[in-house]
Amino acid sequence: MAKVQDLTKLVGDIGIGNGLWPDKHGPRSLTYTDTLDAATPFPLDLTMVSVRGFLKSIQSVWVDNSAGSNVLTVTCEGTAQVISVPAGVATFYTILLSRDTPKLAVQRADAGAFSLIFLNVPVPSSPSDLTALIAVISAAALNTGLVTRYLAASVLGTNAANVKASAGSVKSIQVENTLTTTVYLQLYNKASAPIPGTDVPVKIIPIPAMSVVTLDNVLPFTAGIGFALANTGATNDAAGVAAGAILALNIDYV
Repeated sequence: MAKVQDLTKLVGDIGIGNGLWPDKHGPRSLTYTDTLDAATPFPLDLTMVSVRGFLKSIQSVWVDNSAGSNVLTVTCEGTAQVISVPAGVATFYTILLSRDTPKLAVQRADAGAFSLIFLNVPVPSSPSDLTALIAVISAAALNTGLVTRYLAASVLGTNAANVKASAGSVKSIQVENTLTTTVYLQLYNKASAPIPGTDVPVKIIPIPAMSVVTLDNVLPFTAGIGFALANTGATNDAAGVAAGAILALNIDYV
């Protein structure tokens, strides 16, 4: 029997704005992505997610079966609702979860990835609302998922590099400055390696002398993620830094 996944192990819930429906806490979402075994029920338990206030009054779910070659089913315990999602489809569904035991099981004939986004708002009633909510869900999804880690140490120069060549979000940065002067980490919203002095960084982070700096939930990037190192905080600084100035630059991103 498959192990029941308790979604309270996720990192809380995600605010997705409050311009679509009146709710004192605003519309909220909780994303879950995993991999199915062929023809094997995958149980999910949302009980403590609701009890602990992470996400209450779940009304709809975005189901992504774009990776599947067969119909994906979502069976709700207690209400007997079965949602059938055709192969290759990702869209909204109204979901009827039991108030006392909000549990469900996901199943598909073929193995592979699937994603669910639970929402405390109803399925959009008009095409314009649907488009708007898809946009905010896409933005929220950038803040979830598996983190990729980028590690670098500085050589002589700007060390300009591309971390990700598409939209993403920097979840955390850890950087150590070994110099007796401040070093500046420049972040760029670009799908290729930035050109310091020509490209303008979207964020400049000072790293004080002989220190380690840690930052969380830094910034979303719509085009790509790039960085460079500089000796000043000027946006056009292209002089770079000395070799070994930064012993460890860790960028965790999705």
